[in-house]
Amino acid sequence: SVDPLESVHSPVRVLGNRGVLHKYLNRNLVAAAYTQSSETASAVHLTLLDGVTGAPVYDYVQPHATGPVRVAIAENLIVAHAQATQSGAHFVSVTELYENATEPKIWDMLVSGGDPSDSEPRSSFASRQPFALSAAYYLPGEVATVSITQTAKGITPRHILFALSSGQLLALDKRIVDPRRPKEAPTQADKEEGLMQYKPALGQLPLTSMITHGQQVARPKGVTCAPTILESTAYVALYGTDLYVTRYSPAKTFDMLGESFNYVALVLAVGGLAVLTVVTTFIRRRQEVNRLWR
Repeated sequence: SVDPLESVHSPVRVLGNRGVLHKYLNRNLVAAAYTQSSETASAVHLTLLDGVTGAPVYDYVQPHATGPVRVAIAENLIVAHAQATQSGAHFVSVTELYENATEPKIWDMLVSGGDPSDSEPRSSFASRQPFALSAAYYLPGEVATVSITQTAKGITPRHILFALSSGQLLALDKRIVDPRRPKEAPTQADKEEGLMQYKPALGQLPLTSMITHGQQVARPKGVTCAPTILESTAYVALYGTDLYVTRYSPAKTFDMLGESFNYVALVLAVGGLAVLTVVTTFIRRRQEVNRLWR
């Protein structure tokens, strides 16, 4: 289910063509995943329910797949891990939910303040189906559990955390597994948005993606993430037979000064500006007094 205390920085996603997609934000979402098997085929079902009304919000079916299914939800992002029945490969399905399939019409926004259908009365018990974007990517190994990073204000880009059965913790930038990655060559608008051409295989991942480095946690059971007082940094804990806790900065420490920062130059610059301010103030007052005595 969605963490009711998570912070959402922006309710929209800005596209490369300056358009916007409104995120489907519902703190009452509950995910239920199960496997449906028969003699000839197997499929994984992922159903999102409204925890208040019990109404179905979204249903996703992945054919030729089997469990166990690992699911994580944050904002409008749903991440589900399963295994292909034919090849045995492990893959992750990434889904984003939006209120609108296309950007709003400018004329409707200027005249009526949005979509004319938004002004029509509707019951709070009536379900409003979101628009979903989904894509699947192969993972380098079996996943024991999955989670999504969260920070104090939700400004830092989210990373997806995969606790591998090997005992290591894999962190992937959500942009790498973005469901909006185009199937064809990316356009200029896609490049401005940072979207790469879709490829189901992630390829060779950098060594920095393994945030456990050379450490391993035996029999991992779960991974949790908690914000710190710094927006750029979050606490990540991987637990099982062992426990591994670390600080993780998905977008580097943009709100901290580096160790190589020249503090002496900063103090000298501030001190010099203070002295210069006092001297120029004295000279200005001296000139004003001389002018009045003339």
